[in-house]
Amino acid sequence: MKYDEEPIVVRESFVNESRPWLMNELERSHNISLLFQCRLPKEFEIDNDEKQEHEIGYIKWFDSVPPDLLRIHKDLYGDILEKWFKKTIVGGKKKCEM
Repeated sequence: MKYDEEPIVVRESFVNESRPWLMNELERSHNISLLFQCRLPKEFEIDNDEKQEHEIGYIKWFDSVPPDLLRIHKDLYGDILEKWFKKTIVGGKKKCEM
């Protein structure tokens, strides 16, 4: 895998909702997140062996933002992911409009 050394975005989030199931509601209430652009080799193929969708370790590509994306991820990265999936064809290849 190759990746860009500079993150696409750095975002910070604070949980601002009641979480009574935690012994300490401040636990994991602050998060700093860095999103990097990564690229797999062109010859990479998914090998799920005999794993089925929804099993741990199952890999799947998406053509759009998944409808069940976690709310925290949607809040942090929704704008970036929406742009990522808006692609144009440039010279016969798909290119991301970032």
